[in-house]
Amino acid sequence: MVYLGYIPRPVLDSIRKHIDSAVNKCLRNYASVYEKEDAVTGYLFGVLQHEEQEVLVENDEINGIWKWGINFGTFGGGGAGSTESIVGADGIIELTLTNNAQLTKKSLLFQSKVDWSARDNNLYQQCTKLMTWLGAAIVINYTESEFTAFGIDTVFEQNGRKPSEGLSLQKLLGNQFLACKIGDSDLEYDPVEKLLVWQDIHRDTVFTKFNLNRKLTISVTAPKRTRFPYIKPEMEIQSSDLAIHPLNSRALNPDIAYIDDLDELKKIKKKLSKRFHPDRHPGLPAPQVTFLNDLMKGFNDQIAEREKVLKQRKKKEDKPPSDQSGSIFL
Repeated sequence: MVYLGYIPRPVLDSIRKHIDSAVNKCLRNYASVYEKEDAVTGYLFGVLQHEEQEVLVENDEINGIWKWGINFGTFGGGGAGSTESIVGADGIIELTLTNNAQLTKKSLLFQSKVDWSARDNNLYQQCTKLMTWLGAAIVINYTESEFTAFGIDTVFEQNGRKPSEGLSLQKLLGNQFLACKIGDSDLEYDPVEKLLVWQDIHRDTVFTKFNLNRKLTISVTAPKRTRFPYIKPEMEIQSSDLAIHPLNSRALNPDIAYIDDLDELKKIKKKLSKRFHPDRHPGLPAPQVTFLNDLMKGFNDQIAEREKVLKQRKKKEDKPPSDQSGSIFL
């Protein structure tokens, strides 16, 4: 499943602006780190790292202060148990969204190359492994002019040759990954247990163990909210007005529709009067007295309506039957 959740445009724009600036900085300093893929990735992730940033969102689906930040971690290197040798990836990019304490996450595996131009059989073999996570895996090619991303299916199709078209890393992350067009929420890496966990095509949860090299995490946090997202200053009431704004509760509407006995209805009326009639609560402030009077009026109106129904029904039942000529049967 690709979809993660709603992130408003001002937040996306803020993250995209930072990603664009960070990648451009890496391109300017490319000559000092370009010799190995891991060196470029490490430098890139370090520049992408960003302390928590606040973004005010207004006139949107979820208004308030949104927060985002970017962190990265390094967990291991190459070798027989490395990510690259097992799953064909150098690392993983994550996007997490925290909304009212509920955390959702999606992930994107990546393999990286430096100045890739000719057919690369090793890359082809890595993409063959990555086909297991089709839709959640990419190849990043680092060059002096651009960092370009390619879907692993296109690299696989070309047998390890560089496809003619790709996306800049900025667009891939900003327009595809953040917009939930690539990556998957059923794929996750556990850095403690060193497990890659996912839901397979049979809806079974499976995992494989490996030593992940690098991980980048983009974290977004929505403002805490209740079911009333559109709170405005003019909605505030004073404590003296609480009684005239009672909760729209079922308790204000006693369930008497099922009562079919007039005597039972009288008992309910007496019980409500004993509990809520203002005469039984002397000394209350005027707003509370008004509230109780209105409450009793509402109860009495409902009871009177039910009494009317029951009396009409009883009158109908008590009426003797008549023959077709209109004569009364004695």
